[in-house]
Amino acid sequence: MNFRNKLNVIGAICMIALICVSCKEDKNEAPIPKPQITNLELGIDNSATILKGNDLLVKAEISAEGSIDRISIEIRSESSTVWSFDSVYSAFSGQLSVSFESLIAIPLNADTGLYALKITVFDLEGDSDEATGNFQIQALDIPSFDNVNGFAITSSGVKYLATNLGLYIFDEDNDTYNLVEDGVQIVPVNSIALSKLSSVEELWLGSDEGALNLNTQTQYQTTNSGLHNNDVSHFSFDVNDRVFFGTTEGVSIKDANEWIMRNIGKDSIYVKHSISSMGTATNGYTYVATSGGGVERFKYDVDGVSGATIFDEDWTQLKTNFVNTVYIYDTIQVYGTPEGAAIHYSHLTKWDWDTYTVADGLIHDNVISIVKDHNDNLWFGTIEGLSMYDGTNWTSYTEEADGIISNNIKYLEVDSDGSVWIACDDGLSKFSNNQWVNFPK
Repeated sequence: MNFRNKLNVIGAICMIALICVSCKEDKNEAPIPKPQITNLELGIDNSATILKGNDLLVKAEISAEGSIDRISIEIRSESSTVWSFDSVYSAFSGQLSVSFESLIAIPLNADTGLYALKITVFDLEGDSDEATGNFQIQALDIPSFDNVNGFAITSSGVKYLATNLGLYIFDEDNDTYNLVEDGVQIVPVNSIALSKLSSVEELWLGSDEGALNLNTQTQYQTTNSGLHNNDVSHFSFDVNDRVFFGTTEGVSIKDANEWIMRNIGKDSIYVKHSISSMGTATNGYTYVATSGGGVERFKYDVDGVSGATIFDEDWTQLKTNFVNTVYIYDTIQVYGTPEGAAIHYSHLTKWDWDTYTVADGLIHDNVISIVKDHNDNLWFGTIEGLSMYDGTNWTSYTEEADGIISNNIKYLEVDSDGSVWIACDDGLSKFSNNQWVNFPK
């Protein structure tokens, strides 16, 4: 072999050796580690418990030498499908490590119980890691309401209570008062009313924050309606589905999408005297009872609001201008006042009146609630008990003699089965089959 050929062979051997060394170095190079999640904590101080309506704190240490692509969190319950959670966090993309923290809102309608949480990190190399943990959702410790501000029973028998702590539903089967937590929340609920004159049954709530249609979850305030102000205290409804709103500055009327504002009323009645009750008869007359100004009557039609008439002690058989409540069936008005009850059978101001006091059979003259049952009996709730009038005879009931839940009968309603219900600050009483059953709160 000549010298040139020897050099070529030596060069080839050296080249092969270099390639082998290079390959060996490649094989010895360590792969990029997979991402890692450590120190997962659920809840404040890793308590793993959270109350409904609060935020769950999720913390973890996350690292990825291949750079973070995204982080995801999934929450599931084996015992409930009411609420679950899925979210992807991409704000950390490109980072090598992060002290991850997130607040997850637990809705009020979530079921209580054990939930499983899985957090996963994905890096830009396509690798991932996950960590799991469990936590408990617990019920809120909701205190009992102090004041009942209204009571309504739907045609299907659902019983709603407007209270200082919000809207409650009474569950007769389980004898429990349950706070309504779904939808728009207004606290306190100052009044409640159910439209009954028309074919549309809607439940309305009044508050310091405007009026809420519970069925449509529409809240009306001065910013999106013709309300005088957001302090809505009373409602009334007519056969044409118009809604009448009583506020501290007058009556507002919603006719489909049109709003009419009846400001100070006749003789500035709403400036001088607060509205205490409202009702609309089947002939279109609306009656607005006040504390000190008697009752204003007006009619709304296609031409607007008609001229008003004042029912007071000077022109009617009302014994006082302080009217606690007005209950209307068909065109007949029944008034409760601090000086007894009065029934007015026509539209004539001075005629067709009957009045009743303790001397006639009422248990007390201060009447604050009225209802008519399916047998055409009138029930009068007073501050000292309950009286029923069948057109001839009076029957009275008290806490001491008959076991009703309270003598201060704030609201009366009749269920679809004919039962008469009492609502007061202490809870409910039901009169059925000539027996009283109490449901303390």
